[in-house]
Amino acid sequence: LPRWVKRTVLWTIDLSALPFLYIFSYTLRLSVYPQIPEDWQFVFIAPIITVMLLQLAGYYRVVIRFIDFSAIKAITVGLALSLLMLYAIAFLGNWQQTPRSIFVIYCTLAGVWLLASRLLAREILRWSGSVGIASTPVVIFGAGSAGMQTAASLKHDAIYQPVAFIDDNPSLRGQLVSGLPVFNRSGFSQWIV
Repeated sequence: LPRWVKRTVLWTIDLSALPFLYIFSYTLRLSVYPQIPEDWQFVFIAPIITVMLLQLAGYYRVVIRFIDFSAIKAITVGLALSLLMLYAIAFLGNWQQTPRSIFVIYCTLAGVWLLASRLLAREILRWSGSVGIASTPVVIFGAGSAGMQTAASLKHDAIYQPVAFIDDNPSLRGQLVSGLPVFNRSGFSQWIV
């Protein structure tokens, strides 16, 4: 699919989910059953502002298959700007019935949604790309920065699947690095076929 179609799908999904998160933030703040708030305009204004500012922060340019810390940075910047904008609109619009903590709760829930939905999509894409393909297990020698980069690269490949590191550093023995166990060279020889 062209990139613009993928972005449109993400905008649509977020613009559909964020109003429910705004209503849910009301529910959490006021301890009431979900209901349309008195300032119902914010149910529609908040998601539109959030998506526009996330777009400006670069969130929708992040490729889901390779999502990394830059997505968290874009989410943080976009939601911080969204929070400030919502505060300004509520203040300038003189909407006194809106507790200001609702905006903080909304932005927190939105951040969780934005990150969790993309991480879930990434795992679904990885899984769907490897269905029907028998991957070869790979052991990486060295659990340093080059080994971690190799593991990260191989995790995106359907042909090879990293399963462990071999490293002679005694402080790494038995630890998990990039989600993979680290073995000593002598302790790993029993696993080699």
